Amino acid sequence: MQDLNGSSFIFILVLMLPIGIICQLDSNMNSGSQCSVADNSTSESSFKANLDGLLNLLTINAALHNGFYKTTVGENSDKIYGLVQCRIDVSAENCANCTEEAVAEALKVCSTSKSVQVWFTWCTIRYSNEKFFGIMDPFSAALLNSTNLDDASMVSKGVTFMSEVAAAAAKQALRFNTSVLDGGQSGKRYGMAQCIRDISKSDCNKCLESPLDSFRTTIGNKRNWEVYGTSCSMWYHDFQFFSNISISTNHVLILPLGICQLDSNVNQGSQCSVADNSTSESSFKANLDTLLNLLTQNVALHNGFYKTTVGEYSDKIYGLVQCRADVSTENCANCTKQSVAAASQECSTSKSVEIWFTWCTLRYSNEKFFGVMDSSSSGRLNFTNLENSSMIFKGVSFMKGVASAAATQRLRFNTSVLDAGQFGKRYGMAQCIRDISKGDCSKCLETPLESFIISLEDKRNWEVYGTSCSLWYHDYQFFSNISIPTNHGTRRMSTHGVLTGTTMAMIIMFLFLL
Repeated sequence: MQDLNGSSFIFILVLMLPIGIICQLDSNMNSGSQCSVADNSTSESSFKANLDGLLNLLTINAALHNGFYKTTVGENSDKIYGLVQCRIDVSAENCANCTEEAVAEALKVCSTSKSVQVWFTWCTIRYSNEKFFGIMDPFSAALLNSTNLDDASMVSKGVTFMSEVAAAAAKQALRFNTSVLDGGQSGKRYGMAQCIRDISKSDCNKCLESPLDSFRTTIGNKRNWEVYGTSCSMWYHDFQFFSNISISTNHVLILPLGICQLDSNVNQGSQCSVADNSTSESSFKANLDTLLNLLTQNVALHNGFYKTTVGEYSDKIYGLVQCRADVSTENCANCTKQSVAAASQECSTSKSVEIWFTWCTLRYSNEKFFGVMDSSSSGRLNFTNLENSSMIFKGVSFMKGVASAAATQRLRFNTSVLDAGQFGKRYGMAQCIRDISKGDCSKCLETPLESFIISLEDKRNWEVYGTSCSLWYHDYQFFSNISIPTNHGTRRMSTHGVLTGTTMAMIIMFLFLL
């Protein structure tokens, strides 16, 4: 991509996505609840007010704190402790949505309880009038187990594999791990393990080993199973149930909605200022190395958006990285690493750089740009296949609606689906850099739609990458892990009352999993 000046635009040739293996992406379902004995005092004004305040804080902050947030409301005997954690592979948007669903479920099934936990596939919430932060509890777990049996040759391999997945999860800062076991002619097995992030490495390891030891006979010969616990959970399936995790395979998924293609992460271009040999000077180079290291380390820990500065006065460098809100924490971190590598390769002698990948954008400069909207340096990716003539006006109007809604969201992000009947569906996404205002986001997104209206309106698939905002429009579901209304059926386990002891702690239910 060439350097830009003024109001120039970047035109990029489109890359067609490969079609490869088929897999199933899991959906978010209520996996159970655990409520303490009924206590009519929960209706007292002080407890009720504190609980409402707590649940509101959890709902607001879960997606803003990388899928993990804990807090307290009230004092002394009125204090309530609350925590929410989302699965790492779940997008920020679905983390927020899952938290809202879990809160609603807690108020529905445990309305008179002071100690509550609700499990969904993608998140768990817990609150209590007794402190539980940082304390490992392996006993109140639930097991969902399908009845179909695994190949005899895979039984011992599967258990050993999940023990390794669990051990690796305990060592990670986010207490999370996924892995794939290649069983040859028996096919692949996919494993995931996650602990509540505020427990220690050793407690995480103990928590994950406990159900494996307790249920070794039960789960060892099952082809698909899941364990949900107070402090840890595990998933084991013969299909790729997790989303947006980097695995060496082409990204094609079959969802309950039908066939869709999950987009892959591709270098979409770069914008570099004119070459400046002074970038090799020790002060600039040292500051830049520090800046890029900080961006790489912190973006996944700050919900896919992080900005900072390094140096002072004339040596100061401003840096920012933002991931697409539907991208998992793991892929956000990976995309940032790729962007940093691309910047070093493509813009090694520039002091002002921007790199676009499909899932993230990286920008740094010796001039301050934080909070400033810039709609002039926009990039267009345009497919050559034309849209049906009756869909042209609908498509443009649809994307204007997507853009307008994105500007009003706190993450400056929105997705939507247009049902065009016999012409199929159209999928749209819009996102702005989060540190610009609502008004500037709206202007930024409107600019390419107005400027490229003639070029874009008759195309069936297109993408626009900009300095402060980007848009995507396709005839297939390219985004991942976004909640779209569909009928997934239900599955649920619920234990009312206090679960005590090892026997009562584990609730086993055998269900058919998709």
